[in-house]
Amino acid sequence: MKIFYSWQSDIENKFNRNFIKDCLERAIKQLNQDLKIEDALRLDHDTKDVQGSPDIASTILSKIEKSDIFIGDITFITKSENEKYCPNPNVLIELGYALSRLGDGRVINIMNSSFGSPDKNLPFDLAHKRWPIVYNLSDDNYADKATVRNELIASFKSALYPFISKPKTTAPIFSSPAEKVKHRETLRKEFEAELSKIRAKKLRSDVIIRDVDRVDGYPNTSEEETGISPWFRLGMLETYTKGIKVLLRISNLTQTDEGLRYTDHKAGEKGDIKAFLIGEIPFDSIVTVNWKGDEYYYFPHIYTHFNYGGEPYERLIFCEEVDMGHGHAYYNELIEYAKIQKN
Repeated sequence: MKIFYSWQSDIENKFNRNFIKDCLERAIKQLNQDLKIEDALRLDHDTKDVQGSPDIASTILSKIEKSDIFIGDITFITKSENEKYCPNPNVLIELGYALSRLGDGRVINIMNSSFGSPDKNLPFDLAHKRWPIVYNLSDDNYADKATVRNELIASFKSALYPFISKPKTTAPIFSSPAEKVKHRETLRKEFEAELSKIRAKKLRSDVIIRDVDRVDGYPNTSEEETGISPWFRLGMLETYTKGIKVLLRISNLTQTDEGLRYTDHKAGEKGDIKAFLIGEIPFDSIVTVNWKGDEYYYFPHIYTHFNYGGEPYERLIFCEEVDMGHGHAYYNELIEYAKIQKN
């Protein structure tokens, strides 16, 4: 399991680049020894282990894409003319590429707060991501380096541990746009035929969602595993332009002047809207479907990549059910799940 470290040298190396690298290497060594990891954690950076005189930029981007975890040093190195703190621009470029190729869930940022606190100073796009690991080391407290190092090693171990049982998913690859269209339309016909049968015969619409990168996790479950399970059962509702919609749960929402929010049942609210939390799974992520199920669950098994922060959904939305009659319904979008969390 490869960890790519994006460093900067604007700050003295003893405070950042070399210090962070040393702590990472110690954390990785301890995790590999303590857990006896089969696919051992390995640290990579810049053009390490690349022979000859490679193009640095393309080599780094290629390494990031092939890595399992990205760690970026976003310590502030300067201020702009309007007094806004700025991290190293090269690190930000590599961070942006990591977010696009690996997803938010596989990116860990780190900051030395001696050169600026992340609170209210991070760029807008970063302030809404996972909060960085923060440590404090400068000339003012360099005598406490050993203590700071031990604390940072512990932070790295805690941050890296969940990835050990959650390998990186592999995005589906299509040889041409025509192949992608064919894949989508083949699955669309299959799903719409299944949905028509379910509605006509008034059958249960349950499906088993399976992570193709963790197929051996079925049918067992582990209480020790962190993150989303490699398989679970949901209700299939309908298709949409790019894929299928599945039902996660039903909630009550209340309309306010500020927008929709969760109903406060403890305060005696009854709720204005019965809302369906729906996940959208794109056809491009689905590899195949076993429509007959197996001896454990006779419902269809949908084998898909969990490409979105370790989950299969490209979007989570709250919808209102609209009855079309004759057993048909469609789901009118109300608000994105992430947005209602703020109301």
